[in-house]
Amino acid sequence: MTNVADVPESVRALLLTLADGQLILPYSVVQEIISWREPDALPEGPDWLLGVIPWRRWKLPVVSAERLAGSEFTAPARKAHIVVCSLLTGDEEMPCVGILTQNVPQLVRADAETVALPGEMVEKPWAAAQLLYNGAYSWVPDFQALAGALPRPSLT
Repeated sequence: MTNVADVPESVRALLLTLADGQLILPYSVVQEIISWREPDALPEGPDWLLGVIPWRRWKLPVVSAERLAGSEFTAPARKAHIVVCSLLTGDEEMPCVGILTQNVPQLVRADAETVALPGEMVEKPWAAAQLLYNGAYSWVPDFQALAGALPRPSLT
C-alpha cells in the first residue's frame, strides 16, 4: 500500500493533442522527441502501426496515437514529431515505441488543480488510465499491452 507521504504533489508530464482528446504521458517514460520522418511500412502490422524507423541501434516501431485511440488517422503535419517512449518491459530487443504527434508536445505539471477523474469513462482501446487535464478528456496509454501487441518478427 502506498503511503500518502510517498505520493508526489505534482508530476511532470508531456501533453499530446489528438483529434478527439489528449494523450498525457508521464515524462519519466519519454526518451527523446524527434522530428517526423516517414517510417518503413510493415504491411503485416495492425493499422495503428505506421512502420519502423532506425533509432539508435534499434528499429523503432512508430504508432499513430489517433488510431490507438480509435479515431481516424490524421496524416503527419508539417510540425509533426515522434515522441520516443520506454515500453517499461525490460525487453532489450524492443525497449521503446515512437508515438506520432501532430505538433510539438507540451511539457506540463499534473497536480490536484489540473487533474480530475472524468464523471463518465469513454471506451478507449489501449488506455491504461483516463482523466481530465484542465477540463479536457485525456488518456494514458497502456505501454505493456502495446508492447505485447507489436509484431515481433518484423522488427528484427
